[in-house]
Amino acid sequence: MPTKSAKAANFWVPNNTGRGYDKDYDIEHKPIGAGAFGTVKTVVSKRTGERRALKTIRKSTKTWLGGSATHASDHELLVTEIDINLALDHPNIAKLFNVYEDSRAVYMVLELCQGKDILALIAEQKRLSEPISAFVMDSLLSAVAYLHSTSVSICHRDLKLDNMLLKKNTPWNDNTIKLIDFGLAQRFTPGETKLTGKVGTPSYIPPEVYALKNYNEKADVWSCGVIMYTLLSGFFPFSGNKESDIYMSVTTDKLEFDDDIWKGIDQGAKDLITMMLYKDPVQRVSAMAARHHEWILDRQEHCTGERSSLLVRGTLDAQQYANLQAFSAKTRFEKVAATMVAHLLDDSEIEQIQRKFKALDANGDGKLSLKEIEEAITGEGLKDDLQELFDEIDFNSSSQIEYSTFIASMMDERYFHKEEHLWRAFKSMDQNNVGAITVQELAKALQDLDSSDAPVTADEIKRIMEKADTNGDGQITFDEFAALICGKTHGVTVSEGKNSPD
Repeated sequence: MPTKSAKAANFWVPNNTGRGYDKDYDIEHKPIGAGAFGTVKTVVSKRTGERRALKTIRKSTKTWLGGSATHASDHELLVTEIDINLALDHPNIAKLFNVYEDSRAVYMVLELCQGKDILALIAEQKRLSEPISAFVMDSLLSAVAYLHSTSVSICHRDLKLDNMLLKKNTPWNDNTIKLIDFGLAQRFTPGETKLTGKVGTPSYIPPEVYALKNYNEKADVWSCGVIMYTLLSGFFPFSGNKESDIYMSVTTDKLEFDDDIWKGIDQGAKDLITMMLYKDPVQRVSAMAARHHEWILDRQEHCTGERSSLLVRGTLDAQQYANLQAFSAKTRFEKVAATMVAHLLDDSEIEQIQRKFKALDANGDGKLSLKEIEEAITGEGLKDDLQELFDEIDFNSSSQIEYSTFIASMMDERYFHKEEHLWRAFKSMDQNNVGAITVQELAKALQDLDSSDAPVTADEIKRIMEKADTNGDGQITFDEFAALICGKTHGVTVSEGKNSPD
């Protein structure tokens, strides 16, 4: 089973060796999605009743995650999908919670989105209004700009309407768009054009990919342009009865807005689509610049009832600043654990904190910089030691505060009393699966988050163990872990000599 690699991901999954997903989840047998490689079903946690999505990916013959593979490309794609999912931390990207494996398939437990995908909505409604389309595009471009940012550097390569889901079955102004399916995603080196391979869904593939040229992350921007055109018109900008026809249309046809539908649509929308659908990727706008386009900033307010966070700066009051200070005072181990717990919480549990994060994220890159924090502080005398405070919160020395880290810094004690979340975070660090976090596992967990500016020292490991290991046996049990995170003993059952909520 793949585990977190240094500087490649923010989260771990528990070591589920020899454990089937049915030990932890009851499955609802009717699929909610299906594809060439497997199915997606709804599962329910046996411990908490929380509903998740179970994505089953069938293996090729003799292909498995823990050993050699007959079909190396299949194996590499599968490992890459899991590795990339673990690296992602953005409010508009569906979370990966757990991974299981048997001889037949790999099973990914993901955040469940109960609303429809955007393609299904287009099929029902024919096309969406400008305000709703702006809301959808703001969410999509926010996620894509985050993926393309220097610290993440991931190209999705299969952006399409059916890979965008509504989190809930509620009105647009009380909903969230989630981007899914990273099965074709690849990491890239910023500033280079080295991605290869004709991958994706025909109607969304840009001309440089069709032409089998090397390409870069701007391929995703083309797909965003196709999506926006389709949202507003109900039709693809380039189409055909078969893939070869689509290829000819994409590579040779001129982008047109001349039918009756487009006559009633704002010129700003057409300008933005044109900027995303330049056939030359060098001329094509970036995802970040597209998200800042005035059409999106102006129109989405009519959908959500709120002005874009890119236009209205959020603020941090004295209490919220005090929360940041309290988080900064925790050990690195406590920060890592709290961040992992925050990552497991459903949007409904952190809605207000999530809104605060989006309001503070002035440039819309899915992370908070020192400048954004500084500009948000309103109280007197709170900025004096801001650099030191920021550095303490930025415990992995990324020079930014990631989404789940900010959520963790704003949470009070009540958020940490979900046993399932504490147990999942604990077991993610207990990679040897012995029912306790050893000194070696603690060192590795912190080292994986290390950078040259913040090395993990023996003294730091010693201080953490002295604080957490209350019975002095040289390891951290679940009771001790829960007491450290919650501030008191959490209360779990004991099974076979190991602390476990099973």
